[in-house]
Amino acid sequence: LRCLSLLKSGSTSIKQNVRKFSELSGGIADPLLEDTYKKVCEILNVRHKPETSKTLPEKIFKSEFKRYTRADIFSSIWVGAHCIDLFIPRVRIAAEINGDIHDREFKMRKDEHKETCLGQLNITPYNVNNDDVAKEALKLASFTKERKHIGSVNLKRLWRNIYIQTIASNL
Repeated sequence: LRCLSLLKSGSTSIKQNVRKFSELSGGIADPLLEDTYKKVCEILNVRHKPETSKTLPEKIFKSEFKRYTRADIFSSIWVGAHCIDLFIPRVRIAAEINGDIHDREFKMRKDEHKETCLGQLNITPYNVNNDDVAKEALKLASFTKERKHIGSVNLKRLWRNIYIQTIASNL
């Protein structure tokens, strides 16, 4: 926690040291890093309550997706400074359920920035319109079944990178 308070001060050298410390585990996330990520997410979820509240189309999409596959799907996952609607880590896909607000200029710019952030982690954004959630859930479930799992070591590295990027972006 001392390290986190130092990170909050914004010192680049300290952020670099935290990244080096987390690399000592061979690229695998350790429990301290995971616990810190979860605490940061709790704070972000309170700060950004409207953004993290699940909409009906998001609930339908997740429910339909789970009907067709056993793949893990997580809601409201923070990646960097962005809240991802639904995340399927085993295939590196972030599903974003988009309503009419996504047609507005400010939201388009925010979505572009989110997609850039996801791209840095090799996570593919999958955009779905509210009206198409049931159909798209089936498509994505089929795609998930066909696509090769990234493997347990790569999955742990992906989570570790998400933890580090999120902690560093929000403190």
